[in-house]
Amino acid sequence: MREATLGKARIFIFFVRPLFALPKMQIKRFLHKANAVRRKLSNFKLYNTRELHTILEVQYLKKLIHEFKVDCVFDVGANQGQYALQLMHEIGYRGTIISFEPTPDLVKILSEKASCYENWHIEELALGASKGCIEFQCMNNSQFNSIHSPFKIGLKELKETDSNNTVNNTIQVKQDTLASTYQRLKALHGFKRPFLKMDTQGHDRVIFESGLEVIEKFVGLQSELSFIKLYDNTDDYHTLINLYERYGFYLSALIPNNGGHFPHLVEMDCAMINRNYIKKEGRKTNE
Repeated sequence: MREATLGKARIFIFFVRPLFALPKMQIKRFLHKANAVRRKLSNFKLYNTRELHTILEVQYLKKLIHEFKVDCVFDVGANQGQYALQLMHEIGYRGTIISFEPTPDLVKILSEKASCYENWHIEELALGASKGCIEFQCMNNSQFNSIHSPFKIGLKELKETDSNNTVNNTIQVKQDTLASTYQRLKALHGFKRPFLKMDTQGHDRVIFESGLEVIEKFVGLQSELSFIKLYDNTDDYHTLINLYERYGFYLSALIPNNGGHFPHLVEMDCAMINRNYIKKEGRKTNE
């Protein structure tokens, strides 16, 4: 205690006391500059270099959720809840989150995490073309789990991706359409301005088309675009963007979804806004 007190005294003697010997105007200038530096530093945040790709996504979603008053997020392809936790912890979102994940082991992890949050709900369900059961591929790395079979890239630089995207086992999971699920959850939660996030490893188009009768209800969407094929019977980025635009969504941002983009660009997310909501908010469109 005594050493700590002496240390504080030394700091005062060498750094603070000399300030009182300065003219008042110089002290004011010093304090003004110090305050300006403090304000600049307050805008800085330390990031793990492996997480640098999340900066754009966080800033974009923060603005989108605020500007369009999003009150519910459909988190389709939740994995272990990374997206939902980012919404709450990094963006400060407090609205309803409904995470869809068909893999039982991952649902168990999600349910445990979601039990700490009143606004986070878990659906053990895959979204797709029809209601029933469907075969689901569990890969070596669960982030590659998909209804679709993996397509081996064969590039030396992406050898690790091929290894991660290898079938470990196949299971049967429950499936329903986006339209049917939307109606059920709308009645349950009463949301008015939902946002659709899809990260389903090649199945985004099927999910989107399974909800065409309700898709106009979504403020916007976030979908994974593939630049290098990772799965059989899946669509390239041209097809997906054209589909979304055909049903009234404007491209708003292209967002990195992982840090492994060099030297090959494998995939990114696109964020798109429903033109009906752009008009409702009084914003200009390209029409």
